[in-house]
Amino acid sequence: MIIRFTYEMITEESSEHGDTADNGFFDPERDIYQSIVNRSNEFVQSMQVDYRYGLADALRAARAKGISMPSCYPFNADDSNMWWSSVDAEEDYSTGESYYYSLHISGITPSTRGRINTALNVA
Repeated sequence: MIIRFTYEMITEESSEHGDTADNGFFDPERDIYQSIVNRSNEFVQSMQVDYRYGLADALRAARAKGISMPSCYPFNADDSNMWWSSVDAEEDYSTGESYYYSLHISGITPSTRGRINTALNVA
């Protein structure tokens, strides 16, 4: 199982262009952002970080970032390419930046995917 977190940062200017101002990989335990903006595909592939969380720690971090929405609707546990994203932005009002986070987990079974979806969507 490989667990990754990603982020997208949107500013007022980038939203006017329909784009993100920054995006990349995120380590919620250490609060580290690794931008992939203006990087070659080879560079991006080399810097992808597998944070090797335990599943319980990853779900706790995901809930803390508001991650709950599956990438497919209706939810389909058989879709091995799906991920979960935050619904609402984490706003930094001092800079005007809005952050959205996603959780990507590969190498899991459909039943595990279903349990993860349930865990992220239980209030």
